[in-house]
Amino acid sequence: MDSKERYMTVTAVMAVTVLVALLALPCPARAQDTSRNFVKSVTMLDANGTDSLEAVQYCDGLGRPTVAVATVGSQGGTACTMTTYDGSGRERRRYVPVPGSGLGYMGESDVQAASYGFYTDGGGFTENHYDALNRVTAVDIAGDAWRQAGRRDRTVYLANTLADGVLHYEAPEDGTFSLTLPESTSFQYYPAGSLVKTVSRDADSTCVTVFTNLLGEKVLERTAAGDTYYVYNHLGQLRFVLTPAFEIISRSKAMFAYEYRYDYRGSVIEKILPGDMVTTYTYGMVDRLTGATPRRPA
Repeated sequence: MDSKERYMTVTAVMAVTVLVALLALPCPARAQDTSRNFVKSVTMLDANGTDSLEAVQYCDGLGRPTVAVATVGSQGGTACTMTTYDGSGRERRRYVPVPGSGLGYMGESDVQAASYGFYTDGGGFTENHYDALNRVTAVDIAGDAWRQAGRRDRTVYLANTLADGVLHYEAPEDGTFSLTLPESTSFQYYPAGSLVKTVSRDADSTCVTVFTNLLGEKVLERTAAGDTYYVYNHLGQLRFVLTPAFEIISRSKAMFAYEYRYDYRGSVIEKILPGDMVTTYTYGMVDRLTGATPRRPA
């Protein structure tokens, strides 16, 4: 081994020794609990780094986010939120923000005490309820008044029936950018049991019903304002969004529908809004959006 090789070998050994020594040094964290898993982020608010926002996300032993603490305002105060889980690993409770103690970890009893002291309310959290398929069926709203009144968000999972009258639209990829109306398709209404029907009601009993096909695509959203249809092509690309006025007033695409057109790579190249306002999109060599040009058709 010549002198040059010996020098390189000694240098490498010294570098490894210094690295090991640095790794062995304690790295004090500024107020966060270093005995727990956490990710700390600092957002600089000026070029000199004298003003910043700090946030710490704590995780449990399974890597699930639990306590989140962040600085708020200009006086150095912090706010803390917490998420808890049930025995099946499902999200159970989510606490509303409470004043924190620096960036340190707060246990559930500490969060509950801080919540009652700040809001004078013992129900400062939302709580999920599940069915046997791990689907959320009800959410208790934060606040004792809501709980005492029995008010909560509820969700029911069903299958569609013929009485639901879900129309079947199609968007053929034949180069004409056309919309096929239900009476011109192979079946005018979706058969019973072919769609998942999800009925959601909030605490004020406002109802939203969503119908989803077996590919997970939302076909219809039904509210008190009317029916909004979503029409896809055979590639699963959203081609049309038909507003309630499309069925109530007139089946005019130009006036009451949103339309999306794609290139062969699946990128949106045109978006047509109700009233025939067209936005054209252009892309670079790696499919990054480079321009958006609004215009009205001639």
